[in-house]
Amino acid sequence: MVTLSGAWPTPLTWSRDGIEVTKTYRFTDTEVEHMRRCEDDSSIASDDRVHFSFSLGKAFEDAGDYRSSFTYYQKGNALKSRRTGYSPDRTNEMVEAQISCCTDDLFEKRGDAGFDSPDPIFIVGMPRAGSTLLEQILASHSMVDGTM
Repeated sequence: MVTLSGAWPTPLTWSRDGIEVTKTYRFTDTEVEHMRRCEDDSSIASDDRVHFSFSLGKAFEDAGDYRSSFTYYQKGNALKSRRTGYSPDRTNEMVEAQISCCTDDLFEKRGDAGFDSPDPIFIVGMPRAGSTLLEQILASHSMVDGTM
């Protein structure tokens, strides 16, 4: 953990708690300057610098400084991309493999599979875990009613 001067918690704590994605929190000028120093400090772990970048992106977006906001969002995305090793080409390969596997014939052969029950399905999850996405996917079916 980073030890910095000041009576308030470090932005590292804010970042790990996901404050950058809340809609109601507004960073003070002092907090923004503090995060700028942390985001620019190469001794801080890249995971934490990702969160600082996104937090700063939100702070500048809230302040209406969209140029600075976009710059920090770009920095956060670049740091995260290097950390995750995401490859669009690999994703395309996986999607193409799924398309070639999931043919009309496959679904016709398994058309009677499933469970015929009108019982409700409750989807629960932690924030950012994909539960909303799962609910939306299920609710896109004509026989499923989402609560959103």
